[in-house]
Amino acid sequence: MTGCVIYLIKPSIAKERIDAIDIVRGFALFGIFLVNMPAFFLPFLYIDQQKAAETFWDKAVVIFIDIVAQANFYTLFSFLFGFGTIFFYERLKEKELRPLPFLLRRFTFLLVLGLIHAILIWHGDILITYAITAIILILFLSARGKSLLIHSIAMIAIPYLAIGLLLLMSGTGSLTEKPTSANDIENVYQSGSYVEITMQRISDYLYVHGGFGMVFVVISLLPMFLLGAYFAKEKLFHQASEHKEKLKKIAIITLAIGIPLKVLPYFTDNLIASMYQDGVGGPLMAIGYATSIVLLVEAKIGLKVLAPLRYIGRLSLSNYILQSVICTLLFYSYGFGLYGSVTNKVGLLLTVVIFIMQIFISKWWLARYQYGPLEWLWRTVTYKNVLAIKKKVGLQNKIEA
Repeated sequence: MTGCVIYLIKPSIAKERIDAIDIVRGFALFGIFLVNMPAFFLPFLYIDQQKAAETFWDKAVVIFIDIVAQANFYTLFSFLFGFGTIFFYERLKEKELRPLPFLLRRFTFLLVLGLIHAILIWHGDILITYAITAIILILFLSARGKSLLIHSIAMIAIPYLAIGLLLLMSGTGSLTEKPTSANDIENVYQSGSYVEITMQRISDYLYVHGGFGMVFVVISLLPMFLLGAYFAKEKLFHQASEHKEKLKKIAIITLAIGIPLKVLPYFTDNLIASMYQDGVGGPLMAIGYATSIVLLVEAKIGLKVLAPLRYIGRLSLSNYILQSVICTLLFYSYGFGLYGSVTNKVGLLLTVVIFIMQIFISKWWLARYQYGPLEWLWRTVTYKNVLAIKKKVGLQNKIEA
């Protein structure tokens, strides 16, 4: 009987995965890495990157990342997390199992891993907020698709419309100045001990997430979790070919509105424009990216071009942590100590090189193992069962690079 239960609740195998989602997840991880890279080698939280950029090309890189990636990809990953949670939830329901214990173990593991990541490796962790937001998502699991969509749109639109109206009534200004402690922070990461850097990491994390900060971040993520849940409930990506016209409309509308919102702050020094750039433009770009990639994958030619991202997508958790490990060793004093000595242009090049390296490592790993190391541990905790990680002889993933 026990063996039967273990068989029923084993994780999804390759043939049950949605190829397009793995590709979108890989793409999202690249975008997150683009945004994260400057924060690995600069006191990102405490400086104005555009003012700090000394050359034309460094400034161009900052603007490029701000428009193409900033707030677009962590929201895209939030969308995918919501999608994946519903996918997992419905699979458990199909097996007539109680989803709640599995979900709580799943999210608790993510929370613990996030704490380890934020304290011991890098302050820019997103796993903690994802875990907290995912726990809130449990309240919406039984909601119908239309209800999820309405809640998502309302949570994005109403706060920003209200804040925008208040700013218009009171007059607008520029963004507040950052603290002036950037030099001290740079010195810690350049030459401090591991203990000193750990204390600075905690301080940096609390600067963003302390007090009301965590509440604000969770509130900004929850609508995208719900939107991802809506897409999963409606099976818009499960059966993308049947929803092609709808997905095309979504892609066109979201990008047509999102791109101007992302560009607008470069034409006006206005707080409302800056607020809408990320708060509204980011989620719109995220949905535009997701639907566009799914449509490209449906076109088959797009699948061949984008297929390598699938390797990264299937090992997204391991690759996310690996990026932090590699970059902190490159830039912090207990590694190569390059903090503060790298330009944005070089940072962009490093992002591309490291990501390509991760594609090859992921491909090599998946040829031998069923899961990434952290994915395996995550599933083992979730299912309360030590899963086989090595592939059986003859088992192959039909993924073409």
